[in-house]
Amino acid sequence: MGLLSLDEIKSYLGETSSQWDGALTFLNDAVWQFLKHELQCDIIRAEYTNEECRVKDYSHTLVPKNFPIVSVSKLTDSDGNEYTEGVDFDRHGFFLWRRSGMWTPHTTYFLSYIAGWETSELSDLKQVHLELIAAALKPYKDKSWGESSRSFPDGSVTKREEFELTPYQSNVLLNYRRPVL
Repeated sequence: MGLLSLDEIKSYLGETSSQWDGALTFLNDAVWQFLKHELQCDIIRAEYTNEECRVKDYSHTLVPKNFPIVSVSKLTDSDGNEYTEGVDFDRHGFFLWRRSGMWTPHTTYFLSYIAGWETSELSDLKQVHLELIAAALKPYKDKSWGESSRSFPDGSVTKREEFELTPYQSNVLLNYRRPVL
């Protein structure tokens, strides 16, 4: 599941025909994967069951893959110990804080939790998604296939990256990134 439907994209672009539906579907998926890679999480709120978490060194923080953490339903370790929220650990938006002692490096923790954002909370990220699709579609429509400039008479070409971020887009993504602990 992604952030945008084909209808939302076509509405934003003012497209009424189905001529570009295949390209738009491809670009929608590509931008979605790009955003998830940039943010290093799944973004949309979902439930995760028995996700394996480890720490490299003794630490007070256990950091699951996805964030923000909305709720924790179960936390156990490879030794069969069960941990209780509010007693053994506290939940923060991006990590679990061990109340006493530390998470140990040679233990695997199994976490069942809900994390991510509701799609209604992501209007600025949706806008970035739309802008990236529009920027990537333009060269295909213009048949320039990613060229940003062409020098004549030698025919040299300057290529642009498909998903170059503007300063505004970079700032939006910064708002969704996990803080460095």
